[in-house]
Amino acid sequence: MAFPVDCLYLIFERLDSISDRESFGLTCHSWLDVQNSSLRSLKLTCYVPIPIKSSESRNNSTSLSRNNRTSLETKLNRLLLRFRNLKSFTITGWSQLSDSGLSVLALCSSTLQALHLCYCTEITDLGMPFIASVFPSLSSITLSSSHVTDIGLNILTRRCTGLKDINLSGCIEITDRGISYLIMNCRQLQSLRISHCGNIRGLGFKDCSKTLTCLVAQCCKLFPEGIKGILSGGGMQFLNLSFCTGMNGDGVTFIGGGISSRLRVLDLRRCRTVRDETIAVIANECSFLQHWHLGFCLQIGLSSWESIGLNCQSLERLHVNRCTSLCVVGMQALRDGCKRLSILYTGTPNSRLSLLAREVFQSLRPEVELRNGYVESIIPKEAFFELQK
Repeated sequence: MAFPVDCLYLIFERLDSISDRESFGLTCHSWLDVQNSSLRSLKLTCYVPIPIKSSESRNNSTSLSRNNRTSLETKLNRLLLRFRNLKSFTITGWSQLSDSGLSVLALCSSTLQALHLCYCTEITDLGMPFIASVFPSLSSITLSSSHVTDIGLNILTRRCTGLKDINLSGCIEITDRGISYLIMNCRQLQSLRISHCGNIRGLGFKDCSKTLTCLVAQCCKLFPEGIKGILSGGGMQFLNLSFCTGMNGDGVTFIGGGISSRLRVLDLRRCRTVRDETIAVIANECSFLQHWHLGFCLQIGLSSWESIGLNCQSLERLHVNRCTSLCVVGMQALRDGCKRLSILYTGTPNSRLSLLAREVFQSLRPEVELRNGYVESIIPKEAFFELQK
């Protein structure tokens, strides 16, 4: 009790041991209060029981659902009263969190910088004015799998203009109009996720800010002009277009233009319209490319591997999983070129890429690690920020 509160905060901040920080609050209530108010990040995962679908138990199911919601809101209220100075707050899987239930978030500090509502499927446009008014200083937000539309996105971004990281994955009601609002209002935007947003064609990205460096757009139906708009800012460094079904080879060729010269990480996994001409343009123009995923790109042939080996001198990691056209000559092209290559993801050995070809490659390039197995995707933050170091 003799220590001033300011001294307690200084002591707590200088504790390096995790166990010491966790046991700090066991001393007394004053020390516990210091520990609680020093917490900056809180993550909650809600496991809600699946309601009983039989008609005989419908009333019991409704009652159970209502009790679960009340219980979760009560627990959330207690947690936010305890941890009053959060900078980042994440809720995952609370499917019953409604727009009216967002009112409990008012207990968070108005200086909250990151709010992640992951798979909170009941959130709609009605909750956006509340978030925008209570947390104007947000720099990061996740609204994945919510029912927010273009209107709600406009309301949010007109107030929270400092947003730099936005996750809209699974927001199927967002269209190019909503993206245009986002690009117009948030001129500091750095990272955006729009995976599984089937109504986005990419046309809303026209004249985007050069601050946009990371885009994840898996399973989208982008138009060629949409890809051109995505790259129009000239600052793109991480681009994930895996499983994109709507774009044709001409659209992907836009990636090789001068506006994408800063690209460092590119994921074209399962983009089956990608052909040799596209690979040649990208390899020739994107001289800074360090991480490239071409898994399941079945339309590329020997000339692609020769283009990569000849031009991709900054490439450090290459995924060729299930690329059946990769033969002995292709391996030789990669071996003789790509001087900075450190990891080659070859996947399951195929008939054209024999064990002998692998052994020859390994003997002449022992510094390159050949990895088997199939890598599903390039993780945005891990890959991008690793390359930033």
